[in-house]
This record gives sequence, C-alpha cells and structure tokens, in this order.
Amino acid sequence: MPLNPAFNAPQIVHALSHLDVAHLIIGAEANASHKPPRPNLPLLETLIPNLKQSKLESEVVPSLRSVVLVDNSYGRIDMSEYKSIISYGDIMHDGTSGIDLEKVELHPDEVVNIQFTSGTTSLPKAARLSHRSILNNGKSIGDRMLLTGNDIVCCPPPLFQ
Repeated sequence: MPLNPAFNAPQIVHALSHLDVAHLIIGAEANASHKPPRPNLPLLETLIPNLKQSKLESEVVPSLRSVVLVDNSYGRIDMSEYKSIISYGDIMHDGTSGIDLEKVELHPDEVVNIQFTSGTTSLPKAARLSHRSILNNGKSIGDRMLLTGNDIVCCPPPLFQ
C-alpha cells in the first residue's frame, strides 16, 4: 500500500491502523523535487517511541511488527542507534540466496493494491483495487489511446506531489 509522503503523522497512523499493517517500508528521508529532504525519523518516533530498543513496539499502531528502512539519505542520517529498524540493504543481501518463492494461485477479484485518498476534507479513505480492476483499467486506457503490442508504456503509479 503506497502512502503519500506528504501525509502527516495522524494520517499515517490512521492508514496503518485501518489496515492492521504489520510491516512498514519507508525511506530515511522524504524527497520532493521542490523541497529540501525531510527526515522521516520524527514520524517514526511518533509511531514507535522506542526505536532505539531492540524490540519494536508501537502503542499507536499495535499491529506493526517491523520497520524496514531504505537509506536514501546519502549519509545525512545516522541510523546505527535505532536497533528496532531493519535495513533494506540487509534484506536485499539476505534475499540473494536463490530460493524461489512458493507458487501462489491468484484470484482476479483479490485486492492487490490499496490506495488512500488525499484526505483534504478528513482522514484519508482506502480505495481497494483488484487484479481485474487494474488490468481492465489499463486495457481500457490502452484501447482509447490506440496502443498496439509494439507500444511501450511506463506508468509508475501512484505519483505524489
């Protein structure tokens, strides 16, 4: 579930709690082209006051079991004292064992993506997207654009400002 990096702490807490999120993957900084980098540590400390302890516990998001940090700070943030955070680099290193993932049957109507509204008038609301809805939307747009099998489309949704 992608979250808008402009969300404030109450919006993040609402989204994570609404879905009983167990794992959060987040950058060390939120980077926007028109703003200076903003460290995400204050946000994480709102969610998990005991970040420096070895065991992750969050009273505001009790379902949260792990935080994986992508270090995109280029040395601006020292994460070494935060014992309850898992480094994305460590996961990538551990994932090179060559073990294949278990084959799983997918159902067209299963939810594959949850996107939250901007929450301009209240807290963000969850929009559930299925495999079928995403593929049908892409096909409909491609048909309207008269795309063929020779065309290449790059679409990394969602895009946030």
